[in-house]
Amino acid sequence: MISLLGKILKALPVLGGLIVAAAVLLSIRHGQMDQTSIALIGAGFFLLLTLFLKIEPASLRYYANLIVLSALMLANLALVFLLARNHDVRWDLTRNARWTLAPQTRQVLENLKKPVEIEVVATQNEPYYSYFRQWTALGPRVAFKITNPYRTPEMARMPNEEIRIDTIRVRNVEEEGRISRIQFKSDVDVASLEKDVLNAVLRVTQDERIRIYFVSRHGEKSPDFVAGEKGDLRSISKFADVLYERAMEIRIFDLQADRMVPDDCDLLAIVGPLVDYEESEIAAIRKYLDRGGSLLACLDPPAAEMMRLPRLRGLLAEYGMGVGEDFVADYAGHSAEHSALVPLIRAFNPGNEITENLEGISGDLPLYLACAVGKTDDAPKDMTYVSLMLSSDQSWNVTLDEYTRAAEEKVSIKAPPSSKWAKISLAAAAWPANEQAAARRPRMVVFGDSDFLSNARLGNLEATLGYFSVNWAVRQDALIALPPRIVEKTPMLLNSRQRNLISILSVVVIPFSVFFGGLTYTTIRRRKR
Repeated sequence: MISLLGKILKALPVLGGLIVAAAVLLSIRHGQMDQTSIALIGAGFFLLLTLFLKIEPASLRYYANLIVLSALMLANLALVFLLARNHDVRWDLTRNARWTLAPQTRQVLENLKKPVEIEVVATQNEPYYSYFRQWTALGPRVAFKITNPYRTPEMARMPNEEIRIDTIRVRNVEEEGRISRIQFKSDVDVASLEKDVLNAVLRVTQDERIRIYFVSRHGEKSPDFVAGEKGDLRSISKFADVLYERAMEIRIFDLQADRMVPDDCDLLAIVGPLVDYEESEIAAIRKYLDRGGSLLACLDPPAAEMMRLPRLRGLLAEYGMGVGEDFVADYAGHSAEHSALVPLIRAFNPGNEITENLEGISGDLPLYLACAVGKTDDAPKDMTYVSLMLSSDQSWNVTLDEYTRAAEEKVSIKAPPSSKWAKISLAAAAWPANEQAAARRPRMVVFGDSDFLSNARLGNLEATLGYFSVNWAVRQDALIALPPRIVEKTPMLLNSRQRNLISILSVVVIPFSVFFGGLTYTTIRRRKR
C-alpha cells in the first residue's frame, strides 16, 4: 500500500507540471488568460505541491526540517531586503540622465535650513514615488507623500484647500501658509518637473517674501476689505489671500502721496482703476519700470468718457502694450445667460509659462466687459510680446457710443457682417528680449478685464490664472534655471497576443520555473541520501 502511494505521489507532480504547461500553451494559443486557464494553473500548482509529500515512518522529522529550512530561507530573504532598502544604490542608464537630479538641485536640498514637505495629489503612486525618493534621500529636511483624494475623504472637509488631481504642493513645515502649488498634466514626464519643484522649495523657504504693491486712490479694486458674493465687487481680497498663502506679502500704497514706487516693490499691481493717473504718478511708474520693474495691469473698457484713462493707456503703449477702449463682443463664445459682451475664453496660449497649464482646468473664463490687449505697431525692439488668451473667431469691437446707445435703449448689440469678425487678444505679456535690456525693461502682464479677479467670480481657473501671472511677472519662474533634458521617446507597440505572452511568461512561467526548479532539485538530493 505504501509503495502504491509512493508511486502516486511521484506521478502527481509530473501531472501537475503537465497541466500547468497545457494551461500556458492554451493561453498563448487563445491570446488571453481566461478562467479555464487560471483554473488549470491553480489545479496544476496544487498537484505540484505534492512534490514535498513523503510517505515514510520518519515523515514527521522530514516535514519539520522542511519547515525550518523554509523559515530560514524567508528570514534570509527578509534580511537581504532590509539591507538593500537601507543601502539604496541606483544606476541611471537613460540617455541624458533623465532620472538623475541636477547638481543645483542636490546642492539646494543638502543645504536646506527649513523642513519642507512635497505632496503629490494623484490617483497612483508611480512614477512619483520612484522619482521623489531621490529628493528625500538627499537630506532629512525633505519629506514626501502621495495623497489620493478619492481614498482620503477628510481632504474634502479641509477649509481653504484646492483639491485637484495632478497637483504638487510644496509646504514649509515650520511656517503655516508657506505653500506653493504646481499644476501638471497627467501624462507629463515627471523628471521634467524638477525645475518647478525646486523653485517651489526655494519660494517657501526663502527668508523674505515677495512684496506686491497695489495702487489705490483711483477707484481700483482693493484687497483691504472683503466684499460679499452679492455686494460691492470692487474688491480682490480673496485673490490677495491666494497670494498671501503662497508666501507673498500684500501692501497697499497711495501713489499720489508717495510720488514714487518703493524700492522693495517686487510687483506693482494696478487692478481696475476708474479715473486716470496724474502726470507725476505716471512719471513715478515709468521710473520704476525703467529700472526693470514688474507690472500687473488689469484695465476695463471705459463705460463713460471720464474712464478712458488716456495717460495710463499711453504709458503702457510706451512699452508696446496697446490696451483698446472698445468693448469686445463674441458671437460664438458666450454663455446663453449672458450677452455677447461677456466672452467665454476657451483658448489659452500653450507656449507661455503663464497659460501653458490652464487647459486642464475645468470651466471657461468669463470676462464681463473686456477690451483688447496686444502689441502696438511701434513697440520697442528690445522687448518680446506674446498674447495669452483669445476670443473666438466670431468676435468684433463695440465702441463706447454703440454700447451706451444699446444700454439706453435696452436692446442687444447687433453683430456686424461676418467679414468683420476675427479673433481678438484679451491679455498679453511682455519682457526684455535679452540680458542687456533686462536692467531697463520691465516684465508686464496686462489684461483687458479686471472683474475676473473679484470676489464674486474668483473660481479656481481665475485664481490660478492670476497667480501664474504674478509668479511669472516677479520672475519666480527663473529662480534656478536648469538645463532642459531632451527625452527621446522609443515606443514599443505590441499587439494583444504579444502583451499576453509577456504577461504569462513574467507572471507564470518564469516564477514557477525558478521556484519549483530549486525546490525540486533540493528534494531529489535529499531523497537520494
